[in-house]
Amino acid sequence: MFQYSLGRNNAGLVVIGDTLTLRDLYRRLHEIAEASPLTRGAKGEFFLGFAYEVRHAMQGDRERFKPQEAQEVGPAFGFRVVWPFLLGIVATMRASMAFFPSTSGQQAVVYSLESMLEDAIRDAFKTRADAVQNAWRQLRPEHDAFLTPLLDARCAAFCSWTKQQRGTYLPALLESTDPMYGKWLYSHKDQPPAALLDPKELESWVGADWPSVRW
Repeated sequence: MFQYSLGRNNAGLVVIGDTLTLRDLYRRLHEIAEASPLTRGAKGEFFLGFAYEVRHAMQGDRERFKPQEAQEVGPAFGFRVVWPFLLGIVATMRASMAFFPSTSGQQAVVYSLESMLEDAIRDAFKTRADAVQNAWRQLRPEHDAFLTPLLDARCAAFCSWTKQQRGTYLPALLESTDPMYGKWLYSHKDQPPAALLDPKELESWVGADWPSVRW
């Protein structure tokens, strides 16, 4: 079972689990990456960047937590993840399982991550939680450019934002990974919604390194 701790400045969260939980997550990520057509080539390398963090957390290279409850045995380990990266990776895991005969173990890991995220989103975004949840659920990882370059660039842009910008624009950032986003925005150029983002600004982050996220 996964737990979480919210980061500062609306940056993201620390995903927390014991050794067995993280080991199982690491295994399932590699199984999905190998079987899914959504994680081929550079997209697979980007996807497995999440597994890289899981592995280092298991090794004690990230964050370590003492048992909080009497029934917990041994320490738990955690790793920091920015919001758009985590939401995009979990959405890709879910979408990938439509392309191969997924196992109960793979499905259980995804359900557990989704359950954790639902709680974390409500905890972090309060009145904006529904907007974030809806944008997350409508992600389209089947689109060929979803992981790279789109999600990669959106994560870079997100890291550059202030706390207020992250809280306001995360739903629009997720929506902007839709291939029709720019055309839809253009059709509403006379009266654009307040929380939409300029596609040209987002495009400028393609291929850029992620700035320091200020945890």
